Amino acid sequence: MRDLVRSPLTASAALILAICPVISACTASAAPPPSEAPGHPAAASHAAASQEPTSQEATSPEDTSQEAASRGAGPSQGVASERSSASSTRRSPPAPPSRREPGAAPVMMVLGDSFTVGSGPVPAWRAYACQAARLLGWQPVIAGAGGTGYLNRGRAGRTFQQSYEEELAWRPAPDVLVVSGGHNDQRWSTGQVGRAAARLVRDARAGWPATRIVLVGPIWLEAVPAKALRIRDTLAEVARREGVEFLDPLRHHWAGGDPSAVVLPDGVHPTPAGHLLLARWLARSLRS
Repeated sequence: MRDLVRSPLTASAALILAICPVISACTASAAPPPSEAPGHPAAASHAAASQEPTSQEATSPEDTSQEAASRGAGPSQGVASERSSASSTRRSPPAPPSRREPGAAPVMMVLGDSFTVGSGPVPAWRAYACQAARLLGWQPVIAGAGGTGYLNRGRAGRTFQQSYEEELAWRPAPDVLVVSGGHNDQRWSTGQVGRAAARLVRDARAGWPATRIVLVGPIWLEAVPAKALRIRDTLAEVARREGVEFLDPLRHHWAGGDPSAVVLPDGVHPTPAGHLLLARWLARSLRS
């Protein structure tokens, strides 16, 4: 009877003794070798290697030096680590960004008076500047105000120079800058108008060296005063001297046979059809 009771225990003990070597072998394989045990010099070297920054990490030489010091590295080792890190993180300078994304529409800024921003029944989006941009497939940025000019402040209380500085100069460079005006500057001498126009062109070129700058002379749709012709000639000379383009709307007879179709009852500003004529002319001129 004792043998029957003891026999299951004896069998269990035998099974445990048979399993122990297997457990010991697994435990031995899972334990780190002496060279990788904590506190062993080789283990510290292995940990340091696993923590070294790759070439994609933006680790500064100061950070690398501090890591070396925390690992017990000597002064010479810290310097070597700094040099290694600086070498691994050195990159070629980035290429300068393009002025606009490939395929994006060119940006055209237009600075002007009421012909540019619209007047009466014609809103800004139907004025010739926006219409020209639409015909060209460009992105318009319109600035200025009715009654203003290179020197005349109008009701807005600012000149073209001031409108440029407040509305445009702080923006990223456009592809094209069109300055259209002179109609409202008749009370000023042509010399004064010319100097103001030259200053504006120089400031725009200094801020946007790669921008195409175009001056558009004063717009008159019917009879042209003699003073307007002199201002036109002055602006053309400024454009020639400053090396920018000049477009002359006074070379064209806009009114044709029926002035009322092109000119509003005020006798000065264009109708929507008149703006469209000006827009087609400006678009053709800029495209060429």
